[in-house]
Amino acid sequence: MKRLAIAFVVAIAGFGVLTQVAQQPATRHHIVLSSVGSTPLTIAEMTEAADVVALVRPTGMDRVHWNSAANSSWTPTDERLAMIYNDQQVEVVDLLRGRVGQSITIRNIGGLVGDTLMEMEGLEPLDPPSTYLVFLETVDTPTREGWESALSFISQGQGIFVSDGRGFVNDYGLSVTLEDLRSKQ
Repeated sequence: MKRLAIAFVVAIAGFGVLTQVAQQPATRHHIVLSSVGSTPLTIAEMTEAADVVALVRPTGMDRVHWNSAANSSWTPTDERLAMIYNDQQVEVVDLLRGRVGQSITIRNIGGLVGDTLMEMEGLEPLDPPSTYLVFLETVDTPTREGWESALSFISQGQGIFVSDGRGFVNDYGLSVTLEDLRSKQ
């Protein structure tokens, strides 16, 4: 298991650093987390690190929330930071690696709760009805009460691939076909 918050505290392991805290109109707070320091991974590295590799389709059932039981902002302690998470429900269309059910939840950093918007640079929620190839890892995510395990995209969204008609490509320019992935299993 990896501790997601440690990466924020020490700004390593590809989860970036806090780069901007700015006041938006009225009382809206806009927090942008940067992907600075994220090292591009190869398909082989992502496949090796992934607990789950699957074709998924978002259901549109998202839960955006603070990482506290009370769903409210809180004062950070130790290595745990106050974060906004977007838990996105997806349907598993084709499972290539791992063991999961037909429906899973993927946890991302970012979303709007109350007057606070938090975004991870370069990481957008999955849009229904598109189908995505995803590489997911199980991470320990910080909460006010402790830690909670969740599936999350490998290395800040590098594990999100969209169809380009011939296969799948990510924002880092990597491309792969399902046949390539299946042949290496």
